[in-house]
Amino acid sequence: MRYSVACFWTLMVFLLTMGASGTPMAPPPVEKVLTRFFAARARALLTGDEKEVSRFYDLASLYGRWAREHELRRLRYLEAWTRARGIKRGDARARIGIRTIDRQADGVWVFLVQHLRVDYGYVGRKGIGGRFGIGTRHCLELIARERIWYVRRDWFLDPLEEDAVVSEVRPAEGWRPHAPLSTKQPGKPSPKTGEGYDRRAAVAYADKYAGLARGIEGRYNPAYRDYTYLGGDCTNFVSQVLADPEAGKMKQDFVWAYRRTPAGQAGGTGVWTRASLLVDYLLWNGRARLVGRGSYPELIRPGPVSPQGALGELEEGDLIGYEEEGRLGHLAVMVGRDACGYPLVNSHTADRFHVPWDLGWDKKTVFWLLHITE
Repeated sequence: MRYSVACFWTLMVFLLTMGASGTPMAPPPVEKVLTRFFAARARALLTGDEKEVSRFYDLASLYGRWAREHELRRLRYLEAWTRARGIKRGDARARIGIRTIDRQADGVWVFLVQHLRVDYGYVGRKGIGGRFGIGTRHCLELIARERIWYVRRDWFLDPLEEDAVVSEVRPAEGWRPHAPLSTKQPGKPSPKTGEGYDRRAAVAYADKYAGLARGIEGRYNPAYRDYTYLGGDCTNFVSQVLADPEAGKMKQDFVWAYRRTPAGQAGGTGVWTRASLLVDYLLWNGRARLVGRGSYPELIRPGPVSPQGALGELEEGDLIGYEEEGRLGHLAVMVGRDACGYPLVNSHTADRFHVPWDLGWDKKTVFWLLHITE
């Protein structure tokens, strides 16, 4: 029997896609594909290689192109931020934990958590400048085409592109490590201040309950409600750091409180859970002092009161607020400084552990620096 060339190659393709049993070969396990996908994303954060991650996306789909573009914006942002801060990237490692896989007719939906650890240094300085972690929760859709899985959708809260009111986040230009930003010893919380606020315990609590930013086994304090999908958990976390008996030990009152009812229900007041209300409360009651409010260049500019800028006046356990277009919508806790004196923060939504304080924010972001006075 004679076959045309076209028939021959059709037969070969058919045979190559068949298993030993004569059935079509399945694509590789989703778990292995996702492990490779997140490892490639971590490598690309160091190299800036956009092709490294682009090959994983379903570029035939509009949603797939959107997902890829989001990731490429993250790479470009990190490249710009490290250049502006005089930072050299070291190592980046990703770990994932798959929680659910929902198989559909034409693909799968996966819910997973990721922990990303990043090492960095400073240009012209030896050694590691710091190491931080970020945690993300992902809802992904994958489709199989020619025995290859492609990412069509990837929804997650992004610590590297936090500002929500601009289409593409761009870092502010400013400080570079010509000299330490603060004369305070990095990494050592100052002792308890007065009778109201235990700074050491507050920082230890913020580290313990930093969630996925500590690792894929990381968690929030189960004694409190998780507000991540109820408007955000950042202020709930900050309130815990200030008030929990294991943490800062500041006294709650009728306005600022987390209450548990006899029926077992629990929740925080509006002041406990909303960033702008908590900041107003702390300032109005004198429980905090506004060290500075302004853009990045304004807060690092030396002045007669703050020779190293307002940013240099913060202590471990103080707070940083983030304002976008007139709305104060996010709070973080300062937990230390890196080897060059740069402030590091922990926060929820999205999860951060010892992350440089302005990483992920736009050049138009207005920052609030609050010193706890109790």
